[in-house]
Amino acid sequence: MAEAQAAQDQISEDAQRHLNVELRQAQADASSWQDRLRCAEVEARQDPLTGVLNRRGLEEGLRALQDGGGPGWSLLAALFVDIDHFKSVNDRFSHAHGDRVLQAVAGLLSGTVRAGTLLGRYGGEEFVLVAPIRAPGQAHDLAERCRRAIEAHDWSGLLPGVGLSASVGYAVERPGRLSLALQAADDHLYRAKAAGRNRVHPPA
Repeated sequence: MAEAQAAQDQISEDAQRHLNVELRQAQADASSWQDRLRCAEVEARQDPLTGVLNRRGLEEGLRALQDGGGPGWSLLAALFVDIDHFKSVNDRFSHAHGDRVLQAVAGLLSGTVRAGTLLGRYGGEEFVLVAPIRAPGQAHDLAERCRRAIEAHDWSGLLPGVGLSASVGYAVERPGRLSLALQAADDHLYRAKAAGRNRVHPPA
């Protein structure tokens, strides 16, 4: 009787150990799938070339900002940044060079803005930034910083004998009118390019 009970206890212990192993494996698998899901969610919102937001990521971020202001700010600055004569970079050098230019510009813009600013690639050589601000004049200052960062960068290693510049259009609105700011900034970008490029519109 005692031997039978001991055998039964051993079977129970073995079963429990097996169950624990399976449970740990299931937890590891679940964690792995969660990691993959998080990576997939990030990739779905991220431009694969530059690492900044893509159109989907921008749209989701814009919807969040559209809902209202936050501590210390009540306005939003919308900026469109377009690399001047980008097609000539691809034509003169290569599309691979053009890709590296886009990556470099994304890095320069990322280093220019502060935390809380949305930065995304809108398409082609065009980037969009939306930044919470306290006063309208801050929008022009941000636009100029972006323009100067691109103009002042040393491009000689990537584009020998060629400089690079960008045109920037910006507008300011309350959060609930962000779509109007984006439309105005896009229009101002084309005015900056029509006025000769490498400039900010509206001027200060």
